[in-house]
Formats: sequence, structure tokens, C-alpha cells
Amino acid sequence: MPFEDDLIEVVTPERVGLNFPVAGLGSRFLAAFYDVIVIFFIDLGIIGLLSFLSIAIVGDNAYILSFFAGLIILFLFLADLGYYILFEYLRNGQTPGKHRARIRAMRLNGLPLDFSSAVIRNLIRPVDIILFATAVGFLVIFLSKLSQRPGDYVAGTVVVHDQTVKLEHLSKYLKKSERKIPLIVSEGQFRKLSDDDSRLIELFMERRRELNLESRRQLADQIAASIRKKIGADPDEYGGNENLIKAAREALKKRETGNW
Repeated sequence: MPFEDDLIEVVTPERVGLNFPVAGLGSRFLAAFYDVIVIFFIDLGIIGLLSFLSIAIVGDNAYILSFFAGLIILFLFLADLGYYILFEYLRNGQTPGKHRARIRAMRLNGLPLDFSSAVIRNLIRPVDIILFATAVGFLVIFLSKLSQRPGDYVAGTVVVHDQTVKLEHLSKYLKKSERKIPLIVSEGQFRKLSDDDSRLIELFMERRRELNLESRRQLADQIAASIRKKIGADPDEYGGNENLIKAAREALKKRETGNW
């Protein structure tokens, strides 16, 4: 039974755990409410435009008007489906409703939705709507440990509270992480890092831009804490955790090539 403060723990390939607060029924209902309003006006515009075109082009020909009626239904279906797919794929798992409710969909491995997962979870949406109409959909989410609807189960996704940092904080963080900081700790101290540490650092540097900011910060904090424990470095002297990780990576590369 899910509650608003339940957490999903994601263990990344780097063997680092990330915690995300699961979005419950209340947050998801609020998001759905806003999305329905937006979709209503989109559908209204489609109906109005195609109705006007059908009358202007074909007049009162009943056969062609019935064709346009079918066309309207098809366009409404594609527009409603495309609304969810495109927004969730292009905006980090957020439709306008989810953005307003401060929640987002993500894959169970903690990564943003890819196109296939966005398509799959929303192709199942008509089934979800039918289940919710009979109250079965609410029961499915209520009994799910991660508040997953059928579409989430099939696509391997979950809806969580968005932990994205405000824009000004994002700008400061990224600028800080891109600084060129000289090595403060001697390269020799990085010898204390193991091969496992080296692989973990390399994987983080390769994958960090795939992660949302909060996940990226969580990973950087945990990896930097491990480095700090072994070599006694202060991340603040490097301009932050990511720069400490970068310094460790550069030193470890020199170790691998024998250029200490």
C-alpha cells in the first residue's frame, strides 16, 4: 500500500543507491486533472477546425461528412496519445499536469524515460482508463508498492516526486562542476583508490549527463564521500564533489598509463 512519503531505492550499475519519493494517488490525480483540462481544449480546437473544414469543403454530403467524423475521432485519439508520449519523452517524464503537481515518470533503473517506455506506458492508458472507470484502476495503484498503474508495470516505469533543483541552483551547480581545478591532493594519495573505485568513477563520468540533476548530485555525493574517506581530500577545495571525482579520474588515468 503506497503512501506519499514511500521511497523507491534504485541501485545503479555503479552500485550506488538512489532514493526517490514515490508519487501517490493524490499527486497523480492532481496531475491527471490538469492534463484533462489541457487535452479538453486541444480536442476542442481539433473538433472545431475539422468540423469547419468538412462543412466548407463538402457541404452537406452525408457520406463525406461521415468520413470527416471518423477522421476527427482518429485525430483526437492520436492527439491525446501524442500529448502524453511527446511530453513525457521530451520533458523528462513530465506532462504539463505532472509538472504542475511536481511529479514525473521515470524508468525503474532511475534513468529518464526513453521513447519506447514513453510509448508503451501510454499505449496501455486506454486500458487504465477503463479500469479506473470500474474502480479497479484505483485498487491496482493502491495495492502496488510503487503506486504503479498497469501501464507502468508493462513499461517498467514508476512515477515519483520531482526533486529537480531550481534553475538558479542548477546554473550554480553546473558552473561549479565545470571549473578547472588543479590537484590539491598529491597524485600519490590517489593510489589508495582501488580498481573498483576507478570503474565506479569512470561509469559516473560517462553516465552523469543521462541523469536528472538530483540523481546526479546524489551519486556525486556518495562517490565523493568514498574518495574523501580513503584519501582525506576536501571536495570544497576542488570546487565541489564532481570536481573531486574529475581529479581522481585524471590521477587514476595517469596511474594506468604509468605517468604518475
